[in-house]
Amino acid sequence: MLGDQVADEHHMAQPPQEQQTDPIAVPYARPVASDDVAAQSPPSDNELIQLWWRLPDWFFRSVGISFFVLYGGWRVSRYDAFSDLAIKLQLPLAGSDVWVPAPGLLVDITYLLIVAGFCLRIQPLRRVSDLKMIVVSMTGALFPFLPLVIGGWLTMFVGNPPARDYQLFIGFAEEARSMQGKVVLGVVLNIVALLIEIWGYAYLVRSVSIVPEARELKVTGPYRLVRHPIYLGQIIAQIAVWLLLARWHPIWLLFVGAFATFQLIRGRWEDRVLEAAFGEPYRVWKKRTFWFI
Repeated sequence: MLGDQVADEHHMAQPPQEQQTDPIAVPYARPVASDDVAAQSPPSDNELIQLWWRLPDWFFRSVGISFFVLYGGWRVSRYDAFSDLAIKLQLPLAGSDVWVPAPGLLVDITYLLIVAGFCLRIQPLRRVSDLKMIVVSMTGALFPFLPLVIGGWLTMFVGNPPARDYQLFIGFAEEARSMQGKVVLGVVLNIVALLIEIWGYAYLVRSVSIVPEARELKVTGPYRLVRHPIYLGQIIAQIAVWLLLARWHPIWLLFVGAFATFQLIRGRWEDRVLEAAFGEPYRVWKKRTFWFI
């Protein structure tokens, strides 16, 4: 297993003797020098795995910076109204209108934190060497974009009426501006989910990764309560968008269920890698925190 390889091939720095009374008082990971990582040989003859291992860290950083420049420039040009920064909800329980951060703004902050993480992250203790883990993790990370990609493809290469019919099928609530009923619940739930994601990324930052890799054992912030707060936020966000804001259809229930399955599998694999890398501190932390499986 990948986790066994992590544990066997890298010696972890031990915490000072006076801190062993609380095994999760601090993160225990130590960065591995770039040369050490580059010198490792992939434990597989698979050409794709060998290509993955040969990709230098600067490649991922370059991808992150390029995304930051392109996405940031595109989004900034679209902030032409206050409604891009905040929206007004009519909440009966509050007794008045409440201004909250616009979901689009929170999504932008989330993406920028991901890019910052890729630019600043420390080296993993060992590169992932399981092709199944790479494929499933990448698929799970990109899965939420699938409906949008389909819509964009229809618009660019097929045109109307299929593209228009597809938009009607998705049917994002046109009454969103009035913020009534199910739309209010969907917007509020989406905002809460995005705030959870931002909280998680803000603490994860230098350990961010799409595939299961051990860098640091995060035990503060949201990680004091939930082992995978980012996945939790993402699952809640998908429920809010596709079950509450999109037009109801059984396909969206299947879509959200498939996405949640991807995230649960990724969480299970990450747990194995972290336990192999950090041992008892991880097991103590695991007992104190929540996750579904």
